[in-house]
Amino acid sequence: LVDGIEDLRFEYGFDTDADGRPDVYRLGLSGVAGDADNDWANVVAVRLYLIARSRDAVTAHVDKTTFDLGLHGTVAAANDGFKRHVHTTLVRVMNVAGARELP
Repeated sequence: LVDGIEDLRFEYGFDTDADGRPDVYRLGLSGVAGDADNDWANVVAVRLYLIARSRDAVTAHVDKTTFDLGLHGTVAAANDGFKRHVHTTLVRVMNVAGARELP
């Protein structure tokens, strides 16, 4: 969809004690019936990992980087002459987290 974007991964921050802050990060639901981290309604934050690649190959570029994608593990460099960079950010889900904050 976007030129140069190679990978996009998500981690979900679940609020397990109803205070509006993420207590545990998971790649998806825990799978344990009745647990707070097994309900999408308890997601109060999303951590994103994005690997961007240069549009053109760079002559003689050798990439020895390993990219850390959090709970998803690591991705080794492709060593194909393209420069890459990992970007990460945390996004708060305001409609859920804000309503749970204590004054």
